[in-house]
Amino acid sequence: MNTLKERVIEELALYKRINTRMFDDKYNNRARQVRDILSKLRKEGYHTIPVVKNIYVHHSLATQEQIKLYHKSQLKHLQTQYFNTVKPIGKLVTDNKLKNLMGTLDELFKEIAWNNSTSF
Repeated sequence: MNTLKERVIEELALYKRINTRMFDDKYNNRARQVRDILSKLRKEGYHTIPVVKNIYVHHSLATQEQIKLYHKSQLKHLQTQYFNTVKPIGKLVTDNKLKNLMGTLDELFKEIAWNNSTSF
């Protein structure tokens, strides 16, 4: 029997799309595992875009609007993580290189926030 990763790769090779719930059975919800596999595949250059709940398509099948919305949501996620987690903990950092990096990140996220308000 194939592993879940092999089954996901096979499904993607055949259809270039996947429903993260398609491998569920009455005992196991495997959607999280499938999303984890999709994440690992991105590191290998295989990019999927969520188009509706539980449905991911290869980026070549996604519309520019779907890609743009996904990109924007990922930037928003990074920004939220930074301001809610990294920055508050950064107040405890004493390493000057890390403090300088955080200053750079502050500027970057200000730029992202400005661009999101003007171009989207």
